[in-house]
Amino acid sequence: MPSLEENRFWDRYDWPQDGDEWTDQAAYCGMDYGVWKQDVVAAFITPNISANATVLELAMGHGRWTPFLAQRSRRYIGIDFGPSCVNFCLARFANLSNAEFYTNDGHTIPMVASSSVHFIWSFDSFVHIEPDIT
Repeated sequence: MPSLEENRFWDRYDWPQDGDEWTDQAAYCGMDYGVWKQDVVAAFITPNISANATVLELAMGHGRWTPFLAQRSRRYIGIDFGPSCVNFCLARFANLSNAEFYTNDGHTIPMVASSSVHFIWSFDSFVHIEPDIT
């Protein structure tokens, strides 16, 4: 498991397809990536978010899942410990009036009030996080 400091790599990563470069799960399933992604949304996101929900996405990177989460919720909060990721998402999703993006320290999320979130999403990021931080 890489340390928090080693994970700073993601703040310097090129993000050639804004997170959509990781297609191995779809390939493993023998599926077209676009179909696989829509299936993930249909199975895990759509049934769990109401229009009145506050959604928290941890380690959103360049926003691979952000549109699907923000469009289905009243309030979307994206958090990443990489400032470049947060800045990228602030620009990419500037048109989403219900979306907020924050940089954290990789340990805590003080910008999110206790019991204020209805749905938490993080995809393919906890594999990079040490157990004591999780």
